[in-house]
Amino acid sequence: MSQTPDRLQSEIFKRKPYLQNYFVLSDDDSSDLQLLPTKIQKLNSLESLSASSETTEFAGSENANLGDDYVSLDRDKDSDHDVSSVDYVTLDEGENSNPNVNTVDYVTLDTNKDSILDADANLNYVSLENDMNSNPELIRVDYVSLTTDEDKNSNPDGDSENHVSFETDQRSENIPDFTKSENIESEIPKEDIASIQSKSNRKLEYSNDRGANSTPLSKSIIQEEFENKILCNYVTKNQVNLASSYDSYTQAQRNFDTSSPSDRDLVILLGLGNPEIIRYSNSKIPPNQVIIAIDDSEKIVPLLWNQYLQEFAKVPGRHIFCGESFISLLWNYFDGLPIERISGVKIIRNKSSIDSNPNFYHHVEERILATFSAKMSDLLTKFEFETLWTSNILRNTIRYFHSGNNFLISDFRDKLQSIPALLVSAGPSLRKNLEFIHKFRDKFFIMSCDTSLKVLLKYNIIPDGIYTLDAQMNSIFHFLGEDIRKVPLFADMVSAPYLLDTIKPRSVVFSMTAKYTNDAAGNLNREVTAGGEFAQDWIGDIGDIQSGGSVATTAFDALRFMGCKEIFFIGQDLAYTGREIHSTGTHHNEKWLGLINRKNSLERINEIIVRKRDTRYVDSINGSQVLTDYVLDLYRSWFEESASSLANMRLINIGLNGANISGMENMQSHEAEVILATKQSHNYPWRNWKPWIDQSSKDAQPTHIKKSDRQDPANVIYDDILDLLNKVKIWKNSENYNVEIESWFKSRLYLRRLYRKTEVYLLRHRDQLDSIRKRKLTLDTIEREFKKLKRKIYPMMNPDFFSKNNRSSS
Repeated sequence: MSQTPDRLQSEIFKRKPYLQNYFVLSDDDSSDLQLLPTKIQKLNSLESLSASSETTEFAGSENANLGDDYVSLDRDKDSDHDVSSVDYVTLDEGENSNPNVNTVDYVTLDTNKDSILDADANLNYVSLENDMNSNPELIRVDYVSLTTDEDKNSNPDGDSENHVSFETDQRSENIPDFTKSENIESEIPKEDIASIQSKSNRKLEYSNDRGANSTPLSKSIIQEEFENKILCNYVTKNQVNLASSYDSYTQAQRNFDTSSPSDRDLVILLGLGNPEIIRYSNSKIPPNQVIIAIDDSEKIVPLLWNQYLQEFAKVPGRHIFCGESFISLLWNYFDGLPIERISGVKIIRNKSSIDSNPNFYHHVEERILATFSAKMSDLLTKFEFETLWTSNILRNTIRYFHSGNNFLISDFRDKLQSIPALLVSAGPSLRKNLEFIHKFRDKFFIMSCDTSLKVLLKYNIIPDGIYTLDAQMNSIFHFLGEDIRKVPLFADMVSAPYLLDTIKPRSVVFSMTAKYTNDAAGNLNREVTAGGEFAQDWIGDIGDIQSGGSVATTAFDALRFMGCKEIFFIGQDLAYTGREIHSTGTHHNEKWLGLINRKNSLERINEIIVRKRDTRYVDSINGSQVLTDYVLDLYRSWFEESASSLANMRLINIGLNGANISGMENMQSHEAEVILATKQSHNYPWRNWKPWIDQSSKDAQPTHIKKSDRQDPANVIYDDILDLLNKVKIWKNSENYNVEIESWFKSRLYLRRLYRKTEVYLLRHRDQLDSIRKRKLTLDTIEREFKKLKRKIYPMMNPDFFSKNNRSSS
């Protein structure tokens, strides 16, 4: 195995330090991989083709060396292995190709092996076919031509003809010589000629050492014709070829051109058995556009480093992930990938590499596509809701300091370590397990999703907490008509402020959605929801909760945050169990019941909704298949990924027919009863904690002190908005408006994402929009979004806004 080269550029390892480990882990001599030259080494050295000048003729010239093989444009490296004199190669229809040759060798493009079976024994015939033994008696080839004129002789002045056509056949070397043969007329199918001529980028003109009408075949022409084709290689694995042993460069070129990646695509090289794809892709894709090279063996990195990967790794935007030991770094890299700069994924597959380890490559490809799909969905969600999230977080930050029943989930970190938890969702299986929940009520801390609240309350099960996540007011329908004055509401900071003031829970426990990712270097990165930086600056540690996009995923991580080591799930179907969408008793079900008539059943309503969604089948708990959709499947993938990283927790999914979630134990309710029968009643210790204590006697007076003596956050936000709107009027006539916008937002990052959607749009269409249009889009968006925020913040500056009599006037 290749050792780490001494001349590796230090900047590569500095930028991508993990690459050094490939040479440590792969430093052995027992590798099953080999790098071999292809049968076509077209021009291994240009210096050997000619004496020196740009106009030196290669063949048929007086300068040609006896004993040299001729230079051919065909794919047959050995077609003139034993010739003792040098002729030249042309793709022209010229006559008089070699007037002094006194032997005849005739090769046709005919594919019929038997076309000259009755010819003279001295005639040599090679057809264009895959039979390498079609001419076992050939040893001499003088001239390769693409002549198409059947009536003209290649050697009209000689005693015999010399006509050899362009062909791909390899030839045997050990056969007797001959000196004469009969003239056999060439029969070349026109379609074969057209096909061959189309493969040539240009005509190389006829030339010989005596011809007056010759155009010399120069070194510059050959260099142009074979550019990037010098020293073509391929990889073998256990003596099995992982690329074309004939012409790996052409194979790589075709693979790349078939994919046709655009300048905003993420390019994936899947399998490096053909290293020419690395060189070719690197030359075609501009710097800073991302190319990710992936292979199943880490040993391939030192094998290809000197000739291919070192130059590849120097270019910004190029990344290498090879072998099971390093593939986890790929997922870290994908987590931090700036998806807003990418429009799609183009995967260039090396089929032979994939066939050598299909399980590895198929898994990698599926996960890449799923990750990209999830990130693109997340980006589109941000485009739609990011301005609303920012507005809600800013308003909830103000609310936090003006109401006495607000708390932070960070105050309850690891408080439930010895108590099992039950997370209740609104899947179709919920109604079948209500008796089980009621029976073991005193064994769980019950966290209900807002969607399942009505079902529990109808069965006289009062949860210990309710989780809500929705930034819009749609969630209010899950609470209408229900009394939750004894139950704390766990709410993300993006939750609609008006909702929190309207449904009147016992208290509000705030959390902050944050995403943690590791980059390829192993560095931990934290990203909070838009506006979250401002909230933390004023409030302090709110408590980071990770979310998979649904209220159930957020509630699950909140239970983990509070220290639960054993979590039971009910209603977590993540599928259309029985072709139902939600459990009976939910808000959705109540709404649909009002639409039922003689022609419109509940089943029909469910079916209409299901058919509008991107459905698919996945494995169910009972071992069969169950119907789900794209969004529910994303949530399932999130739970599976979370479960795989929580080895110290026991996760039990109680159900019969929902989607199977890897990493969770699947049980029916009677099996779970056996576990819970041995557990003691918890006696509700949390009811002595502040969020569960009635705060009404304190007249809802604020109990929270601001982090500093600064003025109220509402005034700070409002002043920043007014300043920005005044600046916009000036920027409309400024040539340097972009620089001034960057400077203004640099000190007020919490407001920047209000026009992020327009920023991304301008980035993606920077070449299609003129400067006037870009300016108008930028300034109009800033003006529109900040005027909307101004209208929402202004009422909150009134000291009486949060008083009891004004709680509904958001």
